Amino acid sequence: MSTAPPWVSHRILVRQAILQADVENTSPLRIGSGRDPPLGSQADLAVVRIYRNGRDEPYIPGSSLKGVFRSVGEAMARAEKNLQVCSGLAKSTCMDLKQIDGVRLGDQVGSKLRRNDVEGAINLFNRYACLMCKIFGAPSYGAHVYFVDAYVTGEYTINTRTGIAIDRRTGAAFRGALYTVEYVEPGSTFRLGIHTTNLPNYVLGMFAKIMKMVDRGEVRVGGFKTRGFGELKLKSVNVRIKDLRKPGSMVLEKMDEKDIEADLGGLVEFRDGFLHAEGDGAHQVLDRLEEVWDRANLTD
Repeated sequence: MSTAPPWVSHRILVRQAILQADVENTSPLRIGSGRDPPLGSQADLAVVRIYRNGRDEPYIPGSSLKGVFRSVGEAMARAEKNLQVCSGLAKSTCMDLKQIDGVRLGDQVGSKLRRNDVEGAINLFNRYACLMCKIFGAPSYGAHVYFVDAYVTGEYTINTRTGIAIDRRTGAAFRGALYTVEYVEPGSTFRLGIHTTNLPNYVLGMFAKIMKMVDRGEVRVGGFKTRGFGELKLKSVNVRIKDLRKPGSMVLEKMDEKDIEADLGGLVEFRDGFLHAEGDGAHQVLDRLEEVWDRANLTD
């Protein structure tokens, strides 16, 4: 059995990368609070809020951002890299779907972990699990990426819109089936943060490409996307990367045999143990990382 590259294991810390951005919604933004509106809500479909700074504020949950990045990443992996990847939904991960001699991968991995064969479990997972499971996690395997809740910065306005339910069978409106939906008015700013550990350059490039797709309006966040909701614009970007193998090196080394070095010379500065890039430099770092994703051959 092939040995897993060091980045797949969580036993050692090789690299940290933090991608941050202030994002402004340029169209109405709606992240729902659930099927039932909270007590006191004047709308049938309320936006999710958190009590912060002495008030209830709208925010974008990290789980929502993770879902967006994973679903887009899955599509990119299939279309651009010809990879077979799972959906990551409950009971639909590689741990559930992949079988080895008729036994679920999850059961095989669990068996090795119970025998304290951690290396064997990691090697088995690395061999059979898809790239998305390795990045975003799966049962018995932690994620290499964490999406911070994106809190609103500054002022914001929440408004409502009235809609009418549509009968999907006939395409006609349900008579008297009106509802009100809350949304955050365009012009509000949220602080997005993506924290990663031990990810190869090509995966950082995948994240960079998705961020740029969000900026161009090709990827939207939240509900009611088909009605024009959910467009975000990057207002500022900050990139910080720490490579513990060669601190201060401007070249991000390969993390596995399929990876490609990323030369960030002239785009970043080294301070406080991290490579830093802000503003235009950060956008150029995203471009450089995206090139790695585009060039990488990830098929066996």
